[in-house]
Amino acid sequence: MLKFFKKMKKNRKGYTLTELIVVVAILGILAAVATPMIMNQVDKARTTADLANAKSIENAYKIEVVSTGVEASDAAAAITAIKKTLVTIPAPQKAGAFYLNPKTGETKHSAATPTVVAGETWFLVSP
Repeated sequence: MLKFFKKMKKNRKGYTLTELIVVVAILGILAAVATPMIMNQVDKARTTADLANAKSIENAYKIEVVSTGVEASDAAAAITAIKKTLVTIPAPQKAGAFYLNPKTGETKHSAATPTVVAGETWFLVSP
């Protein structure tokens, strides 16, 4: 009888079908839970990158205004002023564009032109 069990133990190689199904099910559950979290992090990273790029554009414009003492009168002048500090104007990561208020130097990332309040002007700043 002991020889029979030793022989059975030697012939048993690999995993059973049940063990494989359980492992695949666990991996599937982990993938289903992790995928939305990863996609959410990618969206947050794009939003953060757009905020950082808008701040870079704003700072570049303000540096040029302080050094020359002249505000931009149109979008082309604003882009030229920004390009003196930044080599290239960054492209938005999400849908939309960057808009610059030449009076305040404020820059926004928006899918639509920012609402004009009390005669403000917003220039489209594109790469």
